[in-house]
Amino acid sequence: MPDAGCAVSFANNVFPILETKAKCSDAACHAPAAAQPPAMTPSDAAATLQVLLAHKFLEEEADAYIVPCDPMASKMMCNLKLDPAEGMNMYGKCAPTMPKVSALDAVDDAPLSLMELNTIAEWISCGAPDN
Repeated sequence: MPDAGCAVSFANNVFPILETKAKCSDAACHAPAAAQPPAMTPSDAAATLQVLLAHKFLEEEADAYIVPCDPMASKMMCNLKLDPAEGMNMYGKCAPTMPKVSALDAVDDAPLSLMELNTIAEWISCGAPDN
């Protein structure tokens, strides 16, 4: 059961990480026209949340991308790229890690900091509430 009183808000804390740092909804990544699931609508936290909650990792697998209350079981956590200067992602690595952070693409994205990764994990631990 999601904790509506969770200190971490999807709209105010998690979505900005995905939108402004990782650039997930960029046209070259997960924007609806990019045809790369999950289709994330730029500047629409509510729509992005619903898409992420419904997403299955790599589509052919039955693993939920987000398992409310369980960051370790959430494929989202091992799918996120942590800044190498901050160590290894404690949730493991499930390819492909995102954001890609490549000089070969036109997306101005960056790997997540440990604080950002922990923010997303805390939100999932709270049950991934729509808050």
